[in-house]
Amino acid sequence: MPTFRCGWSRTLNATYHPNASYHWTPETGLSDPNIRNPLLYIEDSTNLQYILSCEVPGCGISYDTLNIDYDPMPWVNMWSPEQYHDTVYFATYSTCVDTYYRDFGDGSFSTEENPRHIYQEPGLYTVFHKGTRANLSDSVSYLFYFFGVSLPENQIKNLITVFPNPASEILNIHGLALGTTSVISIFNMQGNELFYTTSNKGEYQIDLSNFSNGIYFLKIRNIKSEIKLKIVVVH
Repeated sequence: MPTFRCGWSRTLNATYHPNASYHWTPETGLSDPNIRNPLLYIEDSTNLQYILSCEVPGCGISYDTLNIDYDPMPWVNMWSPEQYHDTVYFATYSTCVDTYYRDFGDGSFSTEENPRHIYQEPGLYTVFHKGTRANLSDSVSYLFYFFGVSLPENQIKNLITVFPNPASEILNIHGLALGTTSVISIFNMQGNELFYTTSNKGEYQIDLSNFSNGIYFLKIRNIKSEIKLKIVVVH
């Protein structure tokens, strides 16, 4: 049985005869104690042992005992933040957390659950996030690359077209400035540069066949502007 984390739910699985009648006790915290694989919300009960009775017509009743391994620690996680112009939106995906603390890596911090932050310049930042409940806490940190955006979103859409997105093999970029050198880069979610090239043409194609499935950041910059777009690769 996997460990139950605070705030998580798990399924209690029985591998007995599929035609048996099932009953789990105690019933507290179970979605339905009379089905084969009920969902258990461990925070609803302090009980860490469950007894399963299985009855097959004509064969009697069998019993089994299941002990639960429960971790009462808060659990903290966060996804890669969304960037719009100069503002970054952070979302928290945590359980059993009462208070939040996030260090943005540039000397600023927030105690909001889902804060927004404005970085003063592009760069690679170490973001630290901590969640606390009573005297228990959990934390996570990761590297986050902030791309500065110097053009309004509507101007970006008018100038640059990136398709298809999601892409599988080839990513097309249309609307680059003719006669001006554009620097084109692709970064992964950890801020590592995976692709780099320059172009002075209005169009460019990137071969994505060697990229793994996932989310990446496309960065295009020239002497006048710098933009960032999120791309998705699905083979």
